[in-house]
Amino acid sequence: MKHLKSRHTLLPEKTECLQKNKLLFTALSPTKSKGTTEKSSATFEPILNKDDMLSALSPVKNPRLNVGLFCAQPSTSKQTLCEDASSLVVEKKTFQNIVPFSAQPSTSRQKHETCQPTLAHFLSEKSKFKPGDKCAEKFNCLIAQMICLDQQPFSIVENVGFRQLVQALEPRYTIPTRKTFSNKLIPEMYSNLKENVKKELEDAKYIGITTDLWTSTSQDDYLSITVHFIDNDFSFKHYCIEVKPFLEVSHTASNLCSFLVETITLWGLQDKVVAVVTDNGRNVVAALSASPFEHISCFAHTLQLVLKDAFLNSKLVSNLTSACRRIVGHFKHSSKNCKILAKCQNMAGLPNHRLIQDEPTRWNSTLHMLKRLVEQKQAVILACSETNNSQTVLNSSQWTVIDHCISVLEIFNNATLQVSSANSNASEVSYTYSTICEQLLKHNIDQSTYLFFFFFQF
Repeated sequence: MKHLKSRHTLLPEKTECLQKNKLLFTALSPTKSKGTTEKSSATFEPILNKDDMLSALSPVKNPRLNVGLFCAQPSTSKQTLCEDASSLVVEKKTFQNIVPFSAQPSTSRQKHETCQPTLAHFLSEKSKFKPGDKCAEKFNCLIAQMICLDQQPFSIVENVGFRQLVQALEPRYTIPTRKTFSNKLIPEMYSNLKENVKKELEDAKYIGITTDLWTSTSQDDYLSITVHFIDNDFSFKHYCIEVKPFLEVSHTASNLCSFLVETITLWGLQDKVVAVVTDNGRNVVAALSASPFEHISCFAHTLQLVLKDAFLNSKLVSNLTSACRRIVGHFKHSSKNCKILAKCQNMAGLPNHRLIQDEPTRWNSTLHMLKRLVEQKQAVILACSETNNSQTVLNSSQWTVIDHCISVLEIFNNATLQVSSANSNASEVSYTYSTICEQLLKHNIDQSTYLFFFFFQF
């Protein structure tokens, strides 16, 4: 009696599933009597006892690896025996089903039955995560972190596209409602994080504070407080510990002082604060003067005041920036003129960038507006000639002044970015100031005016 040979490919991954299937191959070896052909029925001669067979046929503990048994019917097609197609592939003359202790002959007309369910079928049959399941809690935590880090609204968990995405990634997971995130999950996350931050602040000996009062688009006032300190590992750290609504009607110095002192006391930091950094608003400066904390003016805000008083508010620069605003508005408020500018950009081989309108409260937006006009200079001149609007045309001397303004504003912009980084500190002020003076001298700019306003403000 010759045994039928089967070719199969085993990958290095060794699982209990593969071991049991291999045992079945050894336990049941098909034999063929003399004179029969390949189409004749196969008989089996078990070489293990009944207990060994029952042990081999017992279900695998891991349901993802329970792939079923082989079939006794010869097959010439490849068939995947495990859930992962790369785990085990049996090729040519393999057995698709083995029934213990009984040989079931197969015919060519017998339909091929798939014993191994697909991954999609397996997941669809799998029950949902139960309340308190570790996997479900992990997904809840990750979604809550996404809402906080990306500043997403709570309603994102009710969006159809988001729910379909999560369902496709993990069908067993059920997304909690928005109220669950807003009333339970995120408040619990905040409480845990607050306790961890408090422990770090308890170990800190000296703490610096930066604070600012601002108004939202819905006209609600908020006071934000950020702490800066060096931990025991000599690492510089900072946390925004509060963004509290300012409920007082008026922003008087006394109201600001009491509100700030109360918030710092709630965190137990009143004895560790060495200085509080704020902008140069009169009410804020007066509030810190009445508080027990030392006050330091924000260097970046001081630079902004220097530029506005000594540079941007000068007659020459003010008239020039007003002319640039008219040019931007000429193309920004008319779709026809905007299309003409796009055509001129293509003719001049320039990128199709839109012109930038500056914001009065942000001086660096004026820098971006001037730089974009210089970039699109040829296209702007061509477009202004086509629209027959002589009022928006700049002469050559005005373009020269624009280049001069950009050189000055770039110096202050780089300095502002340097001192506005998260890891900047007060020791960088003197170095940044010296760098500004050196850069102004390189451009042959008289710095006496800037120095007067700088020391007056700072």
